[in-house]
Amino acid sequence: MDSRNPLKQDFWTFCDAINAGNCKFAFSESLKRMYGIKHDFDPLPPMPGDGDTWSVMQSWVLPTRSFLEFVMFSRMFVDALDVQMYKEHHLNGRCYLSFSKDKHCYSRLLELLVNVWAYHSGRRMLYVNPETGAMQEHHKFNSRRGKMWVKWFSYSTLKSMDEDMADEADSDHATRRWLWPSLVRSSVQV
Repeated sequence: MDSRNPLKQDFWTFCDAINAGNCKFAFSESLKRMYGIKHDFDPLPPMPGDGDTWSVMQSWVLPTRSFLEFVMFSRMFVDALDVQMYKEHHLNGRCYLSFSKDKHCYSRLLELLVNVWAYHSGRRMLYVNPETGAMQEHHKFNSRRGKMWVKWFSYSTLKSMDEDMADEADSDHATRRWLWPSLVRSSVQV
């Protein structure tokens, strides 16, 4: 349980509350850019309020392969997020995910990203109590059937997008700021 959410708000309301009311907007815009969505489709994945915990990143357990897939997804997500915010944040220190100047502009949004990815990619979500070490499954897979956006978060979709991003980085490197150009190139060679 996140101590910042004593009212047990639903996922997106809580995310908005800790990100200056702009979490849903930032997620939607980042996913639009990441997936190349041009029309008025709202790409905000539903995050059901089923009574289970939505947690910060350090409280989840992931097998190594799943963790590496999450890193690939989050790298592309952060690149799309950075395109939206980098210039204004670095020019004047303002971040629309915070009510004040903030050196860690994306951190509160990113700590919740693992929830969206794990839920919609069909992973078992094991919460680790940081105080006791006890593990408990949340958002059980059977209760998520028909609610997950598996196609959007599948390994094959993400791998294809990662390869496209590497090609774009190779061809557009001089005209656009890239967060991890060498990582993008090396991930294709793996």
